[in-house]
Amino acid sequence: MSGHLIPALPCTLMAMKVLAALLSVAVAACYAKPPGSAESPTGTVASPSASKLYSGRVVKGRVTAAGKPLRYFGVIVTSNFSHSWQAPPVRIRAKDGRFAIDKLDAGTYDVVILAKGFGRAIVPNVSLGAELGETDVGDIALGEGFTIRGRVIDTAGGAVGGADVLIQQGIHASTDDDLDALSKGNFTAVSDDNGTYQIDGFFVKDIASHSVKLTASHPKFGNATVYIGAESRTVNLVLGPTGTIEGEVIGNEHHLVVMIRSVTATRHSDTVLVGSNGEFRLAPIPVGEYEVRLVTQELKSVAPPQSVRVEAGQVTGVTFRTGAP
Repeated sequence: MSGHLIPALPCTLMAMKVLAALLSVAVAACYAKPPGSAESPTGTVASPSASKLYSGRVVKGRVTAAGKPLRYFGVIVTSNFSHSWQAPPVRIRAKDGRFAIDKLDAGTYDVVILAKGFGRAIVPNVSLGAELGETDVGDIALGEGFTIRGRVIDTAGGAVGGADVLIQQGIHASTDDDLDALSKGNFTAVSDDNGTYQIDGFFVKDIASHSVKLTASHPKFGNATVYIGAESRTVNLVLGPTGTIEGEVIGNEHHLVVMIRSVTATRHSDTVLVGSNGEFRLAPIPVGEYEVRLVTQELKSVAPPQSVRVEAGQVTGVTFRTGAP
C-alpha cells in the first residue's frame, strides 16, 4: 500500500500550494478598496462609485465649490435641518466630491452640507420610499457664505491682538473638530496684532432667528458683545470692563428664563435658563444699568422686573419670588 502512496505525494503537495494561492488572492480581493473610493475618519466610504458596498436606502450626490469638486466636507441627513446641529456630520474625503449615506429608514429628509469657509447648503424634502435603493440628489454647489470682519480695540481706540472672537449658536463643540463646530453654527477667530479679525462662511443656523451674538474677549482688556444678522458686514468690537449678574428664583418652576436688557448706551441684552436648583448666572456683562426680568419660555412675566447696575469685576445679586404681586 505504501508503494502506491509515495509516488502521489508530490502531486498532492502541489495541489495544496495552488489551492492556498487561490485562497490568498480571493481574500485580498475581498478586502481591497474599490477604485476611486475614500474613507472618512468614521469609516464611511466617500465615493458612491462603489455603491454595491452600501445597503438599504442610500442618499448620494456630489458637492462642488466654484465649479470644482470639494474634497472635504460634512453631510447630515436629518428629518429637520433646523435641529441638524444635534446630529454629528459624516465626514467625507473624496477627490471627486461624491458622497453616499446608507442604511436610512423610509421617510422624508433634509440633506445638509457643511464645509469650512463656505456657506451651508440644504437639499430639502428628499423622499425615501419603502423600496430599498439609491436616491441621487445630484450636484450641490456651496457658496461663499457671509463674511464678518472688523477690528478689536480697547476703550482708547488701541488695537487688541490675541482676542478671542466667537459666534456661538449652539452648544460648545470641541475646538479641534471644525465640522462639528460648523454643525452647531459656531465660528471662531483670533485678532492679529492690528486687532483685525475675519470669519468666513458665516450663516445663521436657525433661519427664524433675526440676529445672533458676536462676542470678543481678552483677559486684560475685557469683553464686548454685539448682535448681527444674516449678512456680510464690518463690525468693530470695543472691549471694556465687565461684571456678573447672578441670583436665585424662590419657588422655582421648570423652564423659567432670566432676561436682561441694558438701559444705557451698551445696548447689551442676554438670556439664561434658570437651573433646576433655582439658580442662574450671566457673565460677562458690560458695565451699566440693566432691567432684569423673569419669564416663561413663552415670554410671559412671572415676577416684577428689577433694575440693577453692573460694576466692573463685581457680582450683582438678584432674587425673584414667583407668584409675587
